[in-house]
Amino acid sequence: MKIQFGTATLLVAIACVSIALGGGLAGWRVAMANDAGSTAPHLIGALAYLSPWWMPLAFAAYCLGQRRVTPIAAVGFAIAESVSVGGMMFVVKMFP
Repeated sequence: MKIQFGTATLLVAIACVSIALGGGLAGWRVAMANDAGSTAPHLIGALAYLSPWWMPLAFAAYCLGQRRVTPIAAVGFAIAESVSVGGMMFVVKMFP
């Protein structure tokens, strides 16, 4: 039986899944510690508050459109996910 994917592809896919789960967990912890998401007054604030949950979906849609996941894309996803968690924390601090 031949393995369909290479080791490098599997490692990049595992990294992307762990980044998505880590960002979702960080977002969940911020949301549970501070109940400010429902009080974000503007659309931008609401999008920033919810970004740790929709960023993995946007990345998955991008990778499905490109039909491959590269290490550079995984690094970009890690940066985008950390920025989205930071944006969520910024919204929580700005709108108590």
